[in-house]
Amino acid sequence: MKTITFSLILSLSFVFSTGLTNAQARINNVNATFLVQNFEALTVGSPLTISTGAATATNYALVADDPTGAGNKVGRIVTNYYGPLFRFVPTLPTGRTIADFKEISFRIWFKAAVTGVIANNYKSVFVKFDNTSAPYVNTNNAEVGPRESWIAKAYPLTGLTSGNSVIIDLGLFTELGDYFLDDVVLTYNDGISTLNKEIQGQSFGLISEKGKITVTGVEKGTANIYNISGQQVVSALIEGSTTFTLSRGIYLVKVNGTTKKCIVE
Repeated sequence: MKTITFSLILSLSFVFSTGLTNAQARINNVNATFLVQNFEALTVGSPLTISTGAATATNYALVADDPTGAGNKVGRIVTNYYGPLFRFVPTLPTGRTIADFKEISFRIWFKAAVTGVIANNYKSVFVKFDNTSAPYVNTNNAEVGPRESWIAKAYPLTGLTSGNSVIIDLGLFTELGDYFLDDVVLTYNDGISTLNKEIQGQSFGLISEKGKITVTGVEKGTANIYNISGQQVVSALIEGSTTFTLSRGIYLVKVNGTTKKCIVE
């Protein structure tokens, strides 16, 4: 198996805040996606907006280091009652509304339960739009994955309307919560969902592991890999199985006309 290592310089020229401007979020021109927030341009310890208004000593959100020690920044929220969620207010690209997107995806990480301190018992993932009382997404207390491990989630979007700005409330509906969030992304109606569906061209295999992607089943062809900002980070001739060493993030892998999306831990 051939291995190719690339040193990536992800020139993400975003200056993120809880209200993003057009210049702070670029459309991926290979697969139409819009990055809502990945926290990398923010300072660890800086406050983040929560859906219930002013933060308190027991209900707050802030930028934190990745709990897995991966060297990247994430969002952390602490709650002592049901209700507070992360709040994002992105300004969508000119001429676009939330109706132009078919999916919202993100990663979430739950702390282990500590009696009287951290519950995370109710694992209902809530996604709300434009400050509605009822959640658009509600997983109804279903387990969404193991504790103390990053879990990638994606939910379809249909029937939503708004202007060029939209309020997105996102998180876990729990009484005593302490959890982390990262890589909040919207996918356009003509984009590739995070379910790794193939579009066009010839099929190929794709294996995502920690720090690398392996492309399989290609007799001969060209692999082009793009980061979430639409920047090409890999272009290489491949044959058979080829492994690319990549930094953590969301990538689009295009081989011989077929494109897939994947997450690298």
